[in-house]
Amino acid sequence: MTYRRESSRSRREVAHADAVPGELNGGYAGARPRGAHLINLAKASVLALIVAASNASLSALRTAAGGTSGTSGLHDVANFLDNLATYLIYLAIPGGALGLIASGGMLIAGNPEAPKWLARSAVGVGVVLLAKGIMA
Repeated sequence: MTYRRESSRSRREVAHADAVPGELNGGYAGARPRGAHLINLAKASVLALIVAASNASLSALRTAAGGTSGTSGLHDVANFLDNLATYLIYLAIPGGALGLIASGGMLIAGNPEAPKWLARSAVGVGVVLLAKGIMA
C-alpha cells in the first residue's frame, strides 16, 4: 500500500496551515517569537539610558546657570540600584527558601535532576545575598 498525497503541500505546510496562531511558537495562542523579548529588553535599556542621561544633563545645566549645585545623574542611578538590590533581597530570600524546599522534595522523591536543581538554588541564593557586597 503506497501513500498518495492529494495536494502538493508537505505535511509541515499542512500542519502550519491548520495550527492555531501561536501554537507552533511556544505551544499556546498569543506566544511571541523569542526575538520579541530581546527587542523589548533593548528598548527598556535604551529608555533607562535616556532617563539617566537627561537627569545628568539637567543637573549640569542647573549648575552652569548658577543654580544650586546639582548632583550627577550617576549618583541617582547608584541610589536606584542600591534600593533595587535591597528590595530584591527581600523578595529573593523567600523565593530561595521555596526553591530549596522544592529541590529537597525532588531529592526525596528520587528525581535524578534534583542535585542539579539543589545546586542551582543554593548558588542563586548565594548570589542574591552577596549582591550588595558585589555592587559596593
